[in-house]
Amino acid sequence: MEVKKMITWRDIVQTLRFQRLLTALVLLTVEGVLRQLKERDAISEVECKRLIAQLSTFQNSDITALQTVFYLEVNTSATSTIASQTIRLNVFLRNISKLGRFNQNPKLHFLIFRFRELISLLRILRDARNAAAHDFSDRPEIGWNLTVFSAYMRVLEVAVIPSKFEEKIEKQKEEIKDAIVSFLENGNANLAKEDDDSSPSDKIDEIHNNQILDEISVIKNSIASLDTKLFDLVNNIPNRPVALEPELIKEDDEHENNGEEHEDIRVQVPSAITAAVLRQKLENFRKTIDDEFGEDAEWYGVACNILQKPFVSIIIKNKYRDVTSALLDEEINWRYKRHKKIMDKQIVKFETKINKIIESVIWDD
Repeated sequence: MEVKKMITWRDIVQTLRFQRLLTALVLLTVEGVLRQLKERDAISEVECKRLIAQLSTFQNSDITALQTVFYLEVNTSATSTIASQTIRLNVFLRNISKLGRFNQNPKLHFLIFRFRELISLLRILRDARNAAAHDFSDRPEIGWNLTVFSAYMRVLEVAVIPSKFEEKIEKQKEEIKDAIVSFLENGNANLAKEDDDSSPSDKIDEIHNNQILDEISVIKNSIASLDTKLFDLVNNIPNRPVALEPELIKEDDEHENNGEEHEDIRVQVPSAITAAVLRQKLENFRKTIDDEFGEDAEWYGVACNILQKPFVSIIIKNKYRDVTSALLDEEINWRYKRHKKIMDKQIVKFETKINKIIESVIWDD
């Protein structure tokens, strides 16, 4: 029997199939941002078309060149700023967030958050690719595997994903999940073997190093505790009109270092989720239903679960806002009728919770 070769972090940052999908998703997300800006009259339709045409030139770019799309020069309209101006896209979106413009448009607000997160994720993957090109040692394999797998999976969660990509992406997610599990199992086994083979002097050095790390940790905790006490003391000075708060370093909005922006430390994370995260949440909830109703006399297996895979896929495909609407779908309804009794029990117990999860999605166009 042929053993399936598991992917590694080097495969993700160097293999063409991963790079092409990554590039496509980033470009689609930036395009989604641009279209929302156009709908809000933050940029003109002509400007939107110009920028989308510019995006198409990055279709075959590597990770480093791809990052340029976050810093495109945008000609804004007077409705989005005090006056029309030319500004980098990342700075423009950050200003929109800071000034609270278009807060009434949750889709744009959510896309801006995802846009900003993709910048950070792509930097991680770029650095990993550079490391893969120059570092062939085994030492960083554990850290890079976990870092790259996590960053790439997160891209699949926050990027705009068209329906035609969903099947391919689900396969890639499963492939990466299997690789993570395999790596952790084999990695831990190898580490244990290395520990057994190590010499007594190596073990003594390790104990000594651990003691040093413990002492450093104690010192850090003491400093943190002292800092908190000083902060409380200053804030409780009598007759102080305003409580002293730690100030963020104020950066000029236009200040950039080699095309990389200095992001705000405090970021308001939207409560909304993407369709990819919705799938994860519903699939996790499926296990809850299995545990709750698995012993029921009406339970005949996975086909009885109201969050079985076909149901979840159809909810996402047709962007249903609640369970009741989804049950009327032709592709779901006949399955529902076959196991109506047990599914009705699930609806009574979990409909509110499931609907709350579905309602938190902001669907992409």
